[in-house]
Formats: sequence, structure tokens, C-alpha cells
Amino acid sequence: GAVPVLLKLAENAPQAPQAAAVDALAALADTASLPAMVKLLVAAKTDGQRTALENAIIAVCRRLDDKDQAAAAVLPDLSGAERDVQCALLRILSRIPSAKALAALRASAGQADPAVKDAAVRGLVDWPEPSAMADLVTLARSAEKPAHRVLALRGAIRLAALPGSRPDAETVKCLAEIMPLATRPE
Repeated sequence: GAVPVLLKLAENAPQAPQAAAVDALAALADTASLPAMVKLLVAAKTDGQRTALENAIIAVCRRLDDKDQAAAAVLPDLSGAERDVQCALLRILSRIPSAKALAALRASAGQADPAVKDAAVRGLVDWPEPSAMADLVTLARSAEKPAHRVLALRGAIRLAALPGSRPDAETVKCLAEIMPLATRPE
């Protein structure tokens, strides 16, 4: 019952109560509150406010069972938002293992804006499931920025090594495929 009051405080209160309200939202908010929290992030005036709201939204999304629904609450504000907001939303999406979030990261990795593209690539690199493997291998082969190629290769190696339903022989085959993409010994 406190969530509506906390949302109002997070929107209009002075700095200290606002920060406390955002912290409380991280612990108490649910799926129904996510769109309002995302609107607060979009409207945030400072990097500190945006970061606090980003962390609060991630905390709420982690608690939710329906990850697609969590991603759906974040996605409407992604397109058309200013650069810093897009980057924050992409960082949030990278922490929500769902098909919708992965599709948004894939699409944003092709953006012209370097900051948005970087946030999307880093989101793919940090993806928690093997479903981003093909994207990372493609990036490791063809990304324009050398740093993105290195990050993608590291991410692909991390995903290949994740325990899962893949047989060991398939993991070895996957690692053998991506190792030639390494351009440096480290």
C-alpha cells in the first residue's frame, strides 16, 4: 500500500526523501509499479537520480517471475528517448533474461549512436544465458570497434563455459570455433 506514496515522493520530494523513496521502491514495488518507475527514470534530471532508479528497477525485475512482462514494462520508453535514458534502459534490459529484452539489445546493437550501441553490445556481452551466443560470435567477427570484438569474444567464451544442457563435446566444438577469433594471446 505504500508504493503509490513512494512513487509520489520519488517524483516530487527533495533529494534525501526522494532517494529514500527510490530505495524503498526497490524493495516493495511490483510489476504494476514498473511503468511508473520507468517514467521516473525517463524524467530524471541528474545522473544520480537516473542511476538510483535504474538500480531500483533492476531489483524489482529480478524478483519478478515473468521476465517478459518485466521487459515489456521497460521497452515502450526505449525508442525515442534521449541517449542517457536509452543507455540506462538497455542496462536494465540486459539484466532481464527474456526474449523481448534480448531482441531489444540485438536491435540496439545496430544503432548509429555510439553510446547506445556500446550499451547494447555490453548488454549482450553480459547476457546471462547462452541464447546470445550467436550474436556474440558475430560481433567478435565483425564489430567495427576492436574493444567490442574483444568484449564479444570474452562474452562468447563465458557463455560457452556455462553449465547447461549442452554436452561437453558441443562446448568444446563451440570453443574451438571461437578461439581463432582471438587476435591477442590474452
